[in-house]
Amino acid sequence: MTKASELRPLTANDLKEKIHLLEKELFEIRGKAEQGAVEKPSRLRAARKEIARMLTILKEKELGSSKKS
Repeated sequence: MTKASELRPLTANDLKEKIHLLEKELFEIRGKAEQGAVEKPSRLRAARKEIARMLTILKEKELGSSKKS
């Protein structure tokens, strides 16, 4: 799990790439969950939380840059 303090220095493009990779992983985990072949079911919840954390930081960056302009 990635901490918010580790994500804040990343650029918006880096965050978007990481979100895309996590969404892809989440899709694969969900497919395995349907088949009952998930090794770590807790990874499903952790991936969703990481995506939410990254989206929150991305939104903060967007709002911060619009206030400065």
